Amino acid sequence: MIVHEPVLLAECLELLAPPAGGGLMVDATLGQAGHAEAFLERWPGLTLVGVDADAASLATARERL
Repeated sequence: MIVHEPVLLAECLELLAPPAGGGLMVDATLGQAGHAEAFLERWPGLTLVGVDADAASLATARERL
């Protein structure tokens, strides 16, 4: 399995930090869920909705998350 390395992950975590206590985030380019996984690990109270047009990517993201 090829593992995708999220691009600009640290910058995304810094610039898109949710409000204290959680929040709602929509990842409209879920892909293999690298960014989504990092956000959920850092902010366990976050509700994340992931969207992707590629069914294979969604299957990979389901397994990863």
